[in-house]
Amino acid sequence: QHHALFLQHHALFLQQRALFLQHHALFLQHYVLFLQHHALFLQQRALFLQHHALFLQHRALFLQHHALFLQHYVLFLQYRALFLQHHALVLQHCALVRQHHALFLQHHTLFLQHHVLFLQQHALFLQHHALVLQHNALFLQHHTLFLQHHALFLQHHALFLQHHALFLQQRALFLQHHALFLQHRALFLQHHALFLQHHALFLQH
Repeated sequence: QHHALFLQHHALFLQQRALFLQHHALFLQHYVLFLQHHALFLQQRALFLQHHALFLQHRALFLQHHALFLQHYVLFLQYRALFLQHHALVLQHCALVRQHHALFLQHHTLFLQHHVLFLQQHALFLQHHALVLQHNALFLQHHTLFLQHHALFLQHHALFLQHHALFLQQRALFLQHHALFLQHRALFLQHHALFLQHHALFLQH
């Protein structure tokens, strides 16, 4: 009878050992899957950091061009003020010509000189205005590039969040299987202790 009981416990021990080995193999499979997803997570994180660095570079370039645009805009305002001053001077001389017809020729020469200066300033104003328009177009191009890279950054960030959620799900599944593994290991140890007790009893008999 003790030998039969020993054989029954030994058979139960072998079943528990086979179940333990199956759960251990399942644990190893989930651990490998966890490592694969962790590697994918690290790759996505590196890609995210690269795109973030590119985003910061384009942002710095955008700020530099914006500062250059503001400098040229201030220069444009200064030349515009100078243009308005000279235009006011021309109007004053025109009024003086109407009032003093006798001094028309002298003031007309002065008017021509100021008009030449006005044309020079106006040509300089047009050149700077064209430069401002060019920088404005460059600013719009860089702003469009910035928006494109920002959209790409948001896409990669969303992909990173999806992989992170998958990583958390795999980690939770891994922890559940690990807890099940620990339970089966404790049950195996209990049955092993019972087996040792019965074996000792069997040896005594």
